[in-house]
Amino acid sequence: MDRSDVTPTPFGEIVVALDGFDNSAKALEPAAKLAAALDLPTSVVTVTRPGLARWRAQEIRAQIHALTDSPDLALHVLDHDETSTGTARALTEWLRTRQHPLLVMTTTGRGLSAAWCGTVATAVLRRHGGPVLLLGPRYRPGSFEPNGPIVVGLDGTPAAEGVLDAATAISRQLGNHMELVQVVSPDDVSQLQRAPSGDIAMESHYLQHTADALQHSLGQLPNYDVRHDTDPAKALSRTAGELEASMIATTTRARLGPDRLWHGSTTAELALYATSPLLTVTAISTETHNEKPKPA
Repeated sequence: MDRSDVTPTPFGEIVVALDGFDNSAKALEPAAKLAAALDLPTSVVTVTRPGLARWRAQEIRAQIHALTDSPDLALHVLDHDETSTGTARALTEWLRTRQHPLLVMTTTGRGLSAAWCGTVATAVLRRHGGPVLLLGPRYRPGSFEPNGPIVVGLDGTPAAEGVLDAATAISRQLGNHMELVQVVSPDDVSQLQRAPSGDIAMESHYLQHTADALQHSLGQLPNYDVRHDTDPAKALSRTAGELEASMIATTTRARLGPDRLWHGSTTAELALYATSPLLTVTAISTETHNEKPKPA
C-alpha cells in the first residue's frame, strides 16, 4: 500500500504504561510495532511512590533495553501513591497534558501486580476519554502483527460505534481489513423479533448499513457478520482467533461509582479471554475527563 496518500491517524503518540513488573512489560513489544507502523513517537510512563522514582526509573530502563530496539525511549516517572485510584488519577491527569495519545497497557483482571491489576485499568478507562490498547492475560508475546484484520464488536447502538473512529484511523493508514461483528443471543427475544434467526438479510441489515457508511473513508468495504451466541465476549474472541486478527475493537460504557465499570462487561471479559490486543474507548466520559486539560 502506498502510504504517501494516506491521511495520518489522529494519534499524536504511543504511550506505554508500565509498573516494573514483567506482566506490564509485555506492552512494550506491541506498542513498539504499532508505533513503527503508524510512524508515531513512543514514550513510557510509570507511577511510583515519592522517594522511589530513581529506583523505578532504573527498573523500567532495564526492561526497555531488554525488550525493545529503542533504549532511549522517553520515560516519565510520576510520583503518587500506588493505590489503584491514585495510580489511575496520576496517569490520566498526565495523559491530558499529551497530544492525542494512544495508551497501551496490560491488565490481568485478577491482580497479579498490585499496582497495575485490573482495577487500575478499570479506573483508567473511567477517567480517560481517549483510546486504550489493552493486553489481557492470554496475550501471547510476539504474536502482534499491526497489519492484521481488525474485528469490531458492534451491538446496534450509537454508543458501541464510539470505537469506530480509532479503528478506522488505524485501518485507513495501515490497510487493515475490518470485520464488523454483531453477536445476537438466541435468547434475546427483542432482537429475534427484529431479525428472525436464519434471516440473514434482516439480521445483517444494520452491519451492512454501517459497512456501506465506512467504505468511503476506508477505501474498501468492510466484511460483516452476525454471530449467534449467548456470550458476546467469547464469540468475538473466537472470531478474532479464526481471522488471526491484529486487534479487537470495542466500546466500553463508563458507570458511576468506584470499580463498577466492568461489572457484567463484555469489555472486561474480552480482556480476559482474547489473545489479541483490545482497542477500546469509553462511551461516556466521566467528570474527570470533562476537566479542562492542564498545560504541558
